[in-house]
Amino acid sequence: MTSLSAYLLVSHGSRDNRSQIALERLAYLVKQQLDDLYSHRGSILSNRPEYQAAIKTIATKTRTIINKSSSHQVETATLELASCPLHERIQQMAKQVQTTGANQIKLIPLFLFKGVHVEEDIPEQIEMAKTYLPPSCQLKLCPYLGSYPQIKLLLEEQFAQLSAPGRILLSHGSRRPGANQLIEKLASQLGAKTAYWSMTPSLAAQIAHLAEEGCKQIAILPYFLFSGGITDAIAQQVRALEPTYPTIELTLGKPLGPTPALANLIAINN
Repeated sequence: MTSLSAYLLVSHGSRDNRSQIALERLAYLVKQQLDDLYSHRGSILSNRPEYQAAIKTIATKTRTIINKSSSHQVETATLELASCPLHERIQQMAKQVQTTGANQIKLIPLFLFKGVHVEEDIPEQIEMAKTYLPPSCQLKLCPYLGSYPQIKLLLEEQFAQLSAPGRILLSHGSRRPGANQLIEKLASQLGAKTAYWSMTPSLAAQIAHLAEEGCKQIAILPYFLFSGGITDAIAQQVRALEPTYPTIELTLGKPLGPTPALANLIAINN
């Protein structure tokens, strides 16, 4: 029997309403991308050669359900600052999908590094939800966003648009042992220095290092999901640092954001 899946995008949650608006927009775009992929149209990054194997796998696995479902259900949830706990949101969605014929909910963590939320909090909430769901409703925890191998392509494109020889990849950072290893590896692949918002090395320190190396143009890419209070604070810090380096051009990029390219990445990996 072929499983029909619904999708639940799980983000951290924020008091900034821009984050929730962006999350809903991303869910809409992911739904579009899934519908395109399952109908063999595909789009955006999926047309690149490195994505063809993933698309072929999707088409093979879902050949029997393409004719049964022309539209995918994609919902959103937040781990924190929500009107109800995540496990209750999962239960709500399980009731919603019963009428659609879906018997599996894929939970997609929209987190960029493997911190405590990915390792502990989300799995705990899933186990709590399972105790209230019938055996026929399956919950599948998918890999977190930052683990997708193709995420490097998105960041490379963003750095290319900023057009600066000096590069800094600025992440929130985690004090959990090993949580930042993937960020460090990613920065190395992109030819960038790593900076962290919540720990060392800081953005100011990495800008100072590049300045000492004689770099006259520095691109700063905030490795965050959506715009919010932290990205506003980053922009303010960059403006405050500019007088310190009058001969250096500091260019600040944007977070990933609810773009078709990011939605495509989520669709082909799930």
